[in-house]
Amino acid sequence: KHIHVELGKDSYDIHIENGLLDRAGDYIRSLTNADLAVITDSHVDALYGPRLEDSLKSAGFRFID
Repeated sequence: KHIHVELGKDSYDIHIENGLLDRAGDYIRSLTNADLAVITDSHVDALYGPRLEDSLKSAGFRFID
């Protein structure tokens, strides 16, 4: 499922799906080959950071700490 947030030229979609976090790397890679930044806080990172990092790495994204 997705929710479209209509903001004119700044519109975006929010995707909601079981297991999406583990496939996030492949999904993001299908959208772009560009570099990206992940911005989070210590609480969210502790909960979801390792899974997202694994997913992004398996899709070929490099990490710079």
